[in-house]
Amino acid sequence: MTKRLLGLAVGLGLVWVLGGCAGLTLDRTWVDPTYGGAAFKKVFVIGWMPDPQVRRTFEDGFVSALKNRGLDGVMSHTLIPNVDTVKRAGVVEAVKTTGADCVLVTRLVRRETRRVTVEQPTWSMDTMDEMYQWAPGPQASTEQDYQLSILETDLYDAKSAKIVWTGQSSSLPGANVSIASRELAARVISAIKDAKLF
Repeated sequence: MTKRLLGLAVGLGLVWVLGGCAGLTLDRTWVDPTYGGAAFKKVFVIGWMPDPQVRRTFEDGFVSALKNRGLDGVMSHTLIPNVDTVKRAGVVEAVKTTGADCVLVTRLVRRETRRVTVEQPTWSMDTMDEMYQWAPGPQASTEQDYQLSILETDLYDAKSAKIVWTGQSSSLPGANVSIASRELAARVISAIKDAKLF
């Protein structure tokens, strides 16, 4: 097999192995067992991302997902345009202005390099009736490194400013931000609803 075909096979194998991670996964969550307040109704969404366009796209996607599930959401970039100025006092003021009862913050925690073993068939060419046919041979394996972006999402009670829910998720870098934000929102909203906080 040529190097190009081998590279394609490895790439396709990696996509297949990581198929479940092609978008985003919610890996673990925590709920404050002492929180006894009512379920939240209006969410102030902050995407803590240095790139303004990525932040806007992320917050827009998340708020859209909230609204599709019957919840009200506010994008922080509409009131705090520069992420560098997202300070506690500004967030408190924005929350008061919008009437949000909780604040949801998502930020990139770190990037991790992981290794996966990809199984792939080798191929041999047999002659049958003067026609060349490709036939599968024994399995071969190769190791491939890939990077994950690790994100943390925290839900704060606007009254007490305490974290009542947190979740850690992972995503392959280079994923479409709009799609990734909707995938994250779907998983986060579902988990928060299960915790009776939405």
